Amino acid sequence: MVSLDEPDHARLRKPAARAFSMKRVTAMIGTIEATTKRLLDQVAAAPEFDLVAALAFPLPANIVFSLMGVPERDFAQLKYWCGYRAALSWGRPAPEDQVEIATTITAYRGYIRDLVDVKVRAPGDDLTSDLIAIHDEDPERLRLDEISSILFSLSFAGHETTTGLIGNTVRRLLEDPSRWAEIAKQPELIPAAVEETLRYDPSVPVWRRGLHFCLGANLGKLEAQIAVAELARRYPDLQLAPDQQFTFHPNISFRGPQVLTVRRTG
Repeated sequence: MVSLDEPDHARLRKPAARAFSMKRVTAMIGTIEATTKRLLDQVAAAPEFDLVAALAFPLPANIVFSLMGVPERDFAQLKYWCGYRAALSWGRPAPEDQVEIATTITAYRGYIRDLVDVKVRAPGDDLTSDLIAIHDEDPERLRLDEISSILFSLSFAGHETTTGLIGNTVRRLLEDPSRWAEIAKQPELIPAAVEETLRYDPSVPVWRRGLHFCLGANLGKLEAQIAVAELARRYPDLQLAPDQQFTFHPNISFRGPQVLTVRRTG
């Protein structure tokens, strides 16, 4: 859908936006909060940990897969496949890696199409089922293969960008200890901090020119706000581990630290 121009873009976007409503996003708040706490509990005893591995990567991936209605047992497999997608679409994989990557993406797309078929037979309380309900109203307005394409885009863009946003936001706040101290004392400042990170150090610094606005923008910002708020609540004295060199995925569109080591001082 993101690659389409009008009128085809509008034809798909309208039902997708209807399914991806603020009501459904708001309904995810409890799940986002609970997932954030559970993930941070797993590193509670560690004086130092990689924020990307512990929180920034698993949180948005788990949330978007849950939103789509993916069974939890398949989360790890989808995360694995998504890693290959960035390399294929926006990177420069070596010739010897291209066949493996393409084969993996084929399996990934096949899984998403099978998910649509499963939800046709057994709808649930999830985004996929909402899209199928719109298809049932008018099958020509939104075909099942188009639902699969929308979900294929969402399953990647719906978490890769948020992983970068969380990592970039925490990094920029911790660069100056006074920034972190301020948001720890005044958590109402966190939404503005997330917005400023999107302006100053976005997770998608380069993209195709066009009028499209990300359907998942509100969800991504909400996840980042909740993640930063819980971190600041638990660790008001959190610091960046010294002398670390930040590395980034070798691609032309997405930017966020691959590793962000933070240290508890309290």
